[in-house]
Amino acid sequence: MTDGLVSDLRVLDMSQGIAGPLAGKLLADQGAEVVKIEPPEGDYARRRGPFPHDIPHPEKSLTFAYYNTGKKGITLNIRTPTGATLLKELVRQADILIEDLRPGELASLGLGYEALAQVNPRLILVSVTPFGQYGPYKDFAAEDITLQAISGFLYLSGDADKPPVQVALEQAQIMGGRCAAIATMLAVMERWASGRGQHVDVSIAEAVASQPPMHIVQYAYVGVVTTRGPRTPNPTDGDYLPCKDGYICLTTGGGNPWEKFAQLFQAPELLDPRFATREGRARHGAEIQRLLVERLRERGKYEVFHTAMQDRFVLGVVQTPEEVLACPHLKEREAWQEVSHPFWGTLRYPRNGFRLNGRPAGDIRPAPLLGQHNAEVFCEWVGLPRDILPRLRAEGII
Repeated sequence: MTDGLVSDLRVLDMSQGIAGPLAGKLLADQGAEVVKIEPPEGDYARRRGPFPHDIPHPEKSLTFAYYNTGKKGITLNIRTPTGATLLKELVRQADILIEDLRPGELASLGLGYEALAQVNPRLILVSVTPFGQYGPYKDFAAEDITLQAISGFLYLSGDADKPPVQVALEQAQIMGGRCAAIATMLAVMERWASGRGQHVDVSIAEAVASQPPMHIVQYAYVGVVTTRGPRTPNPTDGDYLPCKDGYICLTTGGGNPWEKFAQLFQAPELLDPRFATREGRARHGAEIQRLLVERLRERGKYEVFHTAMQDRFVLGVVQTPEEVLACPHLKEREAWQEVSHPFWGTLRYPRNGFRLNGRPAGDIRPAPLLGQHNAEVFCEWVGLPRDILPRLRAEGII
């Protein structure tokens, strides 16, 4: 085991893709001993890019590499009688099992919560599925965009006069994974009192629906359906404006009077009485935007950003991934950790975004190769003799 906040936990992660593996990764990053259980052909994320030079390779998928950091890796076909028996032996020594099979599928293999609880009453079984273990949609398949759509998240993204826009980078799966990690730790805390495990049912669609709660609460309270896009036609209320080298996003937060905006943008035309009130700025938004775009055309986004922020304006600089990595603030807070791996080389991974006693929490270790820890786990945990592993591999069990 490694040192960490939850280094006393032993976790089996049988999930694939993003949501379930992210929950396991978050626990591994904080010190839990997490064993990734893959079918003999590997997690399907191993066949998903990006890959270096766009050449697919099961050990070079960045999706797999990121969402499985810090785990040990074994292969096991739980759909064989021997595989199901071996899983029960692993469960006997584990605190948590994360899985993402279709509702009822685990039980059909004789591995449902009731069966596993007989083997280990302290087991916390965490099921992470698109729609949860019950409900009219429980057997439906899903992708990230369909989960964003059905949860109401998609409806809020984009411009009001255009179709909805998917939020990038598998946000539904990520929300589901974080929800699963939180629910898992709550179940662990409950076990401190009861001494017994439980079945945690995580619906990704439900997790996403709970993330932007105000549009639901607002509708329930005043019957107003929140729309997409800027809430006003005023470009100083959250619009994006081009500079010579990228974009800034502008707000009127910070408490500065409107006169100071004229100074910031070197645009005395903004002192026109027509723009003096919020309503006036909304009425003449297109004219203000033309003025600002003209003034910003020759200015760099970082020069505008630093000048504005030092004067207590609230303005954002839109950074590319390269610029985020070079950001001096994130560097000083040690937001990234370099992780070395024999296939991927050295990559920089984002840490968890919080500090404990002023230090970054957790230590990120590389993801496992396919079946890398078969001998360690099956022989040391379960007690199998080493010479049986080749036969199990030949029979497609591991």
